[in-house]
Amino acid sequence: MNQTANLFGVHYCIDSCVLLDIWKADGKYPMQIFPSIWKHIEGLINQGAISSSVEVYDELKDDDNPDLVSWLKAKRSVFLPIDTSQLPHLKSIVSKYPELTNGKRNNADPCLVALAKSMGASVITSEKYQPNASPTKPKIPNLCQEFGVTCLSLLDFLKEQGVKL
Repeated sequence: MNQTANLFGVHYCIDSCVLLDIWKADGKYPMQIFPSIWKHIEGLINQGAISSSVEVYDELKDDDNPDLVSWLKAKRSVFLPIDTSQLPHLKSIVSKYPELTNGKRNNADPCLVALAKSMGASVITSEKYQPNASPTKPKIPNLCQEFGVTCLSLLDFLKEQGVKL
């Protein structure tokens, strides 16, 4: 593992869409309406139980919300660079799905799954599993299933954590 998990041995890797769903006023669970979700996630980030890929940071760093960008910069250490423990997993993913590396939009997906695989972590994403996944650009839940990584929606994550609103 390239980062220690929290005291309970649980670790999560968070996708950009979840951060946007919580941060943005028009997101699915905006912090203005659901502050307890944000407080719980930020608490786990501060404990080292949630991290993400540097590629997720790169996806979000130019967002039009200056508060989000400031938060990202303050939490820069949460977004881990690609290291040697991730490389074999990343190579497996991109060799099967080279289209995931074309364009900025999907670069984070294989990196996030490879990070989670290398850490024995679960991915938290807002993307939905696709029964008839794209043969060239599958969604994160499909990648997770194929490469043996647990994938959770935000609600599944909150249930697993025992969060009550």
